[in-house]
Amino acid sequence: MLNKIFIPFAVMFLVLISTSALYAQGPTPGSGSLGSFLDNEQASVTPTPAASNAVARELAQDGYVAITSGPWYDEAGKALSNSVHVLMLGAAADPKSADGVKQIVSGFVALRSAYPNAANYHVLLLNGPNIYDASTTANALQLLSSQLITPDAFLKDVLNNIRTINLVRGSSSGSTSSAGATTTPVSAQSTATRVPTRVPTKATNACNAPADKARLWVKNGYSGTMRFTVGAPDVGFQKDFDIPADGQYHYIDLPPSAKYTYSASIPGVGKASERLPAYSAGQCYYLTFQP
Repeated sequence: MLNKIFIPFAVMFLVLISTSALYAQGPTPGSGSLGSFLDNEQASVTPTPAASNAVARELAQDGYVAITSGPWYDEAGKALSNSVHVLMLGAAADPKSADGVKQIVSGFVALRSAYPNAANYHVLLLNGPNIYDASTTANALQLLSSQLITPDAFLKDVLNNIRTINLVRGSSSGSTSSAGATTTPVSAQSTATRVPTRVPTKATNACNAPADKARLWVKNGYSGTMRFTVGAPDVGFQKDFDIPADGQYHYIDLPPSAKYTYSASIPGVGKASERLPAYSAGQCYYLTFQP
């Protein structure tokens, strides 16, 4: 059943998101052995009313009604400059149905077109008492547009991590997506390989980044242990981690900086290195490495 849904929309999504990315960002950056996991530099973007109207107009062309769009918010209600959302009237009772998948795809494409520099994207579908939150990251979209992950794998990950918020009960359920700026999956911890990198802390179901640190979550979806190095010269941080091949997120707490770069190496797979966007204290960020 899932394959019947994924095959046509996976192909359509790859075409749409590639076209949108090229239109918004220009030529696709070069890639290394593992490909370009991130754009060379992702600047923060502050959503504007004009961009919000652009989202509504693009979705209206696909026959969808956008209720609101703009910045995403943290748990304290503070607008996040690097995360955006669109809330639409749901076209189907089941967001994982063919019509639901099509609407989610259209939402991502519209958000990516209006906010090409955002780091996190949320498509919210309102249906009865429920809001379905489908989310992804700029990193995942870059992997998709570079064809380092298949549309089928991308959509499966998005649908498996949809959150359901019940407006009557005031509760939420479902898996937590790696795409949200304020939500995090249960995770083990990274293990330092040269020198101790930080005081061990417990995994958590929420972001809970320290007030004075940025929390970076890294997932290795390959079959081999990944050597992950991250550093920023202006804050004197340069450390190595071994990220196990368990498909889970492992977090690293970092001093805030706009000059972080990383390198990732997996024996038998390849290497990648990129500059990261500005990391702010009290926020969570995500890097996903997978076929």
